Amino acid sequence: MYLMQMVLQGLWFEKDPSLLMLPNMNDNLIKILQQNGITQLKQLFEYPKPSLQRLLQSILTQPKLSELLQALERFPQIQMKCNLQKTESSREQNLYLLEIKLRRTKSGSRAFAPRFPKIKDEAWWLVLGNTKTWELYALKRISFSDHLTTSMVITPDQMNLEGTKLLLVSDCYLGFEQQYTVHNNTLDA
Repeated sequence: MYLMQMVLQGLWFEKDPSLLMLPNMNDNLIKILQQNGITQLKQLFEYPKPSLQRLLQSILTQPKLSELLQALERFPQIQMKCNLQKTESSREQNLYLLEIKLRRTKSGSRAFAPRFPKIKDEAWWLVLGNTKTWELYALKRISFSDHLTTSMVITPDQMNLEGTKLLLVSDCYLGFEQQYTVHNNTLDA
């Protein structure tokens, strides 16, 4: 997963800041953002837009600032809702079904990858595993434009949910994953 992200963005995982995916970003601008508590791309989305514009206006010219803000608007924002249900399988075993609903709050599915020579659509991985035992329970590659409903099966031997996490990992954006903790019947962001 990380190799694909590195190839598409032309950056090194855990070596280059994810902020370098944005246009007109340089080391000087990254230092200023870090001084204001922004070290990752996700934090930039949470920063109030008027404050961000004021901060960047002193550094970037108006055309460069507009290009950067337009690039931020192109990044996906995905809401995930999950429901863990007990089901009966055909083999008379109790299985748990993790139903996952994804909805994109911003339209568009083209990846923002300015260093990649071809047009690329966004795709995602759903990774279900235990972070304490390093066990992988399920892995699913998905792609969608507006919304998607899918599911993953959890077997009874995997039902010790302590340390179980569901991750939504982008195939093209570094440091852009969402992580959820799975409990007996709930999921926490």
